[in-house]
Amino acid sequence: MSRGHLRRTWGLGTRLVLAQSIVLIGAILTAGLIAAVVGPPLFHEHMLRAGLNPGSAQLRHVEEAQQIANLISLGIAIAIAAILAIAVSWYLTRRLQRPLHELTQAAAAVSSGDYGARVPPNRATPEFDRLADAFNSMADQLASTEDTRRRLLSDLAHELRTPVATLAAYLEGIEDGVTPWNTASQRTLSPDPPMDRAGMG
Repeated sequence: MSRGHLRRTWGLGTRLVLAQSIVLIGAILTAGLIAAVVGPPLFHEHMLRAGLNPGSAQLRHVEEAQQIANLISLGIAIAIAAILAIAVSWYLTRRLQRPLHELTQAAAAVSSGDYGARVPPNRATPEFDRLADAFNSMADQLASTEDTRRRLLSDLAHELRTPVATLAAYLEGIEDGVTPWNTASQRTLSPDPPMDRAGMG
């Protein structure tokens, strides 16, 4: 499964939990490695300085108790960290999903021709507010361009009515025999007036 496919199928909450889990696992492995490598020799050294004999049953018992306490503490820390990671991911997902949904809806509306769609300020993050402002500015420019295009087409249609009406009147007159087909009518109806043959030379 490609990374792009995972981005399309996994939601924001899933990706946040996954990211938090990766960080959590890395921290746990680091803490466990340090506790396993550094902790026992230091503890053993301090027990010897405290007066316990090397290889004594009392020293072995104390070191076993220390290892069990480390494992229990690490397990509790892992559980608390996992709960916190899930809670933070849920909170961030809830906070970011609404502005993303609003932006997606507005973009879909604009792409379908509704240039009046706008993204309301959400105050989720400053980045989202800047994105909303940029989107709204783009939508304003698209709406202005569409208004200009409509006015231009309306003006063009209005300006074409007079010459089209003139041409239609000439054609009706010629068809009814009221207007003769002569040089004047030919010049009126022809897009390229005929050149004077005497001037060609």
